[in-house]
Parts: sequence; C-alpha cells; structure tokens
Amino acid sequence: NQLIIPKGGEFSLKLADGSTVWLNSESTLKFPVQFTSACREVYLEGEAYFVVAKNKNRPFIVNLSGPAIHVLGTSFNVQDYPENKDIVVCLDEGNINLTLPTEKKYPVQPGERLVYNKDNQQCTISKMNDMQRLSMWKQNVIVFKDTPLPEVIKILNRWYNVEFKVEDENVLKYVYTLTSDNTLLEKVLMDLEKIAPVKFEYNEDKKEVIVKMK
Repeated sequence: NQLIIPKGGEFSLKLADGSTVWLNSESTLKFPVQFTSACREVYLEGEAYFVVAKNKNRPFIVNLSGPAIHVLGTSFNVQDYPENKDIVVCLDEGNINLTLPTEKKYPVQPGERLVYNKDNQQCTISKMNDMQRLSMWKQNVIVFKDTPLPEVIKILNRWYNVEFKVEDENVLKYVYTLTSDNTLLEKVLMDLEKIAPVKFEYNEDKKEVIVKMK
C-alpha cells in the first residue's frame, strides 16, 4: 500500500502489527497489507510519528532516503522531507538505531534528538528538554522556536497549501517563537505579525500570502 498525504492534510492509521502511525502533510508512507517477513519494513518520505508495537522477534524498520531506523518497540518522530538537507529523529520512549547504508549505526536514547546531514553524512545527537513540541503537529498544534522565517513559510505552505510571495528580502532575517492551535491560517498570520515588523497579506481567492515589511 502507498498512502500519500497532500499539502494541508494529516492522517493516522494502524498497521497490521498494531503499530500506529501519524502522517504529517506532504508525506508518503509505503507499507504492506500484512507483515510476512522476519522484519516489519515501511518506507517514509516526509514526517511521521510512530508508536511501534513491541515484538522482540520481528524488528520494525523505517526506511528513509538512504538511512533506516531500526526499532523493536518505541515512540518517536522522524522528519525526512526531500527538500531538507537534514533527517531529524526525536525519541520519546524505547531505543532505536539510525543505520546508514554503510551499516554504521547511531543509537538514540529517550529524550534525545538525532540530526543526520544528508549532504556530508554527519550525525549529531543531543538531549532535548522540550521534546513534546517536536511532535505536537499530530494534535494540530503549530510550534515554532527560534524558527527563521524561510522555515516558517515552508511549514505553513505544507500545512495550509498556500503560496508565499516575499516582496522584501529584509523580512527573511526575523525568527519566530510561537505555539498556536489555531486552525485558521488568518489567525496564525495575525499571531506572527505580533512578533516582528513583518506584514502577511492573505488573498484567499488566489491561495497566496504576500510577505513584506510593515
């Protein structure tokens, strides 16, 4: 099976082994109807949160763009969008390994965040104090923390399927810290306008947002 989530979408499903997957917008998951081999393998492009059913005899493998995550039973968030240079994995519970095509393994412990650079193949692992914010998207909550505007625009484009047109390059220097459970784009843009001297003009008919200095 192949499940494709478009921009502006989100979906959760239960796999045949009892594992649960939440898929973020603009993500694709390939998975079998039944797991018949010694390993439970799926293929992810985009972002997903996994709660993997424990089975010591049948490892769960999430194949990414090169590396793969090997799991026995655990809860974690993984992001691997094709246009992003980094694969980001955040582990809530259990133990996982990020395994490279060279068979090199990077073990991750609960509360840790792994960042793998697809360009230089370097991997860094760090402790996170606010791990929950990284997977709050599955509760329809947007969280930005010191997030540069270009990244904010990329995320909102995925969430709401609207195009952003930057009319003044000066706006790109600003960073945003915001937690919002607003489902309306207009409300989120109003919240962003309170943070920096940047104006967001939303044209609903054109599905376009003009970004410029106030």
